[in-house]
Amino acid sequence: MECGLRAIEAAIGVEGRVVSLYCDQSLRNSRRQALCDRAVAAGIEVHYVEKKRLDEKTEGARHQGLVALCRVEGPMVPGLADLLMHLDNLNTMPLLLVVDGLQDPRNLGACWRSAAALGAHALVMPKGRGADITATVTRVAAGGASQVPMFQVSNWSRALTALKKHGIWLIGADESSHTSVGEVDLKLPTALVVGGEERGIRPITRKQCDSMVRIPTSTTFGSLNVSVAVGVLLYEVARQRAK
Repeated sequence: MECGLRAIEAAIGVEGRVVSLYCDQSLRNSRRQALCDRAVAAGIEVHYVEKKRLDEKTEGARHQGLVALCRVEGPMVPGLADLLMHLDNLNTMPLLLVVDGLQDPRNLGACWRSAAALGAHALVMPKGRGADITATVTRVAAGGASQVPMFQVSNWSRALTALKKHGIWLIGADESSHTSVGEVDLKLPTALVVGGEERGIRPITRKQCDSMVRIPTSTTFGSLNVSVAVGVLLYEVARQRAK
């Protein structure tokens, strides 16, 4: 399910992803109507319903008067085998975002959005640890969920080992590191690794990281919010690779 105008606009752009669209019948808005018209042109069923029905579908998440029911291709939750196949099919230098236990759905959605905006090829997270993929996550992702595939893996340690065997360098983010992110070569196949809001990267994950880096900040200021940090880290990758 997708909700919010940007997320639905991106989902409609992916052929066969949206099954049906539900629109608040009490709202009149040119952008919203244009999305409904695009959906109809693409053969997608559009239903005009009361706002309370949209509230029920999204469990109270802010939906901007539009909700899309989406088709899930393949397994319900793509796992490690799908991730490795995805890497094999890339024809460019891989860039992954690995999130180890984010709890806040808004943080997860914001990280997903940054991953899409700054060219990441996948979002990877441990299955059963961290925020669930809810309507709030996809709304905050603002279309990122339709552009960057997410993979949830059961055996976390095995997955990280498999990434390294595929030639991916695991670069963890830790504010206590003595190495600035700008000092590390990110023009190699890279997975940026961030931890949860309270405890950061877990020991099991830290053990697998090839380097730990920090984002230089003012000495009088504490750590950045994790979603902000992800944006900075991904931008540094883009900056180095643009040279």
